[in-house]
Amino acid sequence: MHSAAILGEISQQPGTHCSLLIALEAFLTPPQIVMLRGEQTVLPVWQTALLPHTLRAVTVALPAGLADLPNNLNKPLPVGEKAGACVCEDRWCLPEIRQPEDLLAVIALRR
Repeated sequence: MHSAAILGEISQQPGTHCSLLIALEAFLTPPQIVMLRGEQTVLPVWQTALLPHTLRAVTVALPAGLADLPNNLNKPLPVGEKAGACVCEDRWCLPEIRQPEDLLAVIALRR
C-alpha cells in the first residue's frame, strides 16, 4: 500500500488509527523524561509543581537511598541538597537541576 493511500485511510477514519498516530507522534517528537531524585518528603513537592507542565513528559521519582540502581542513577545528592532533577530528550540529558523553579523554566523552554 502506498503512503498516499495510507494517509487517505487515516484522514477518513482517524479514530481507528489512534495507536498508530500516538506512536508516530512519539517517534517524531519524543517525550521529555524528567528524573527526580531526592528525599521522600521533598519529591511530592517537585511532582506537584510539574503536573501542569508535563502532559507530554514521563516523570520518574527516585527516592534517595534506593539500592541496586545503575551507576548513572546511583549518584549522591550534593551536601545540603534535598532533591534534584534531570531533563532528558531523545538520548541527551541536561545537567542536574537543583531548584523546582529552574526545572519549570527548563520544561517551559523545551516544549
